[in-house]
Amino acid sequence: MSTKSPSSPISYMVNFQDLANYGFSLVEDVNIDGHLPKMCDDYKPTLDKNIEAQRQVYKNKFENKSIDYKSKVMKTFCRNGIPPELRGELWFHISGADKLKQESPTLYSDLKKNHNSKEVSEAVKQIDNDIDRTFPEQVFYALDESKTALRNILVAYSLYNKQVGYCQSMNFLAAILHIHMGEENAFYTLVQMLKHQSYLPPTLFDPTLDGLYCETFVLDKLAEKRLSKIYLHLKKLDINFVLFTTKWFMLLYINVFPMETSLRIWDYFFLRRLQGSI
Repeated sequence: MSTKSPSSPISYMVNFQDLANYGFSLVEDVNIDGHLPKMCDDYKPTLDKNIEAQRQVYKNKFENKSIDYKSKVMKTFCRNGIPPELRGELWFHISGADKLKQESPTLYSDLKKNHNSKEVSEAVKQIDNDIDRTFPEQVFYALDESKTALRNILVAYSLYNKQVGYCQSMNFLAAILHIHMGEENAFYTLVQMLKHQSYLPPTLFDPTLDGLYCETFVLDKLAEKRLSKIYLHLKKLDINFVLFTTKWFMLLYINVFPMETSLRIWDYFFLRRLQGSI
């Protein structure tokens, strides 16, 4: 999996360098006791330094060169944090979405073309209900064209995977992808996330949510074995893992941590497809 790095800066949907916190409001983000804005301000010099260092690494090792996305050098680069403006391109390639697009170049356009706007399925009804509730505080999704593109992605996926259709939380996953890359690439990357065996379990978004309960059960048993003190404390309080881990599994920690932290987790997440040599 080797491609030529573009000579010009990689394109992305949002100019993150002109936005604080990726365009998300810190008030709406994970703002515990109102301390988050100050924490982010205090950390910003360190974060900016780290991002700039990673930009230099990319420029020196990858820019204008043929990139092997499976190489140890690339994996180390991703683990150290992908600069915001490079995430969309790297997620797209590392996930294998680029290969899927090469194999089925008209898949997305065909799904959009074949969708009968007069035929409103239950999935489409739910999508329409969720669009305005998807990151309403994010500047990108204040734009009608952005909402339309997000709807296109979700409707196309519901047609592509009719067994699942649409499940709440897919809108947030698709939105994060769309913010970082174009509409079409976001669709192919979403397919990889939701269907590739190295990523999310196929049953996680099943209408029965059997996959979610299964993952929660496994986590419960792992905590009992490896984090016994925390496990016993939660049991004494009669707190079930499913009460607070749903966002961990279905949103990949979006709206759980500050956005910068969540996206660093996503950098690791996309490397899972290459986990045999991580």
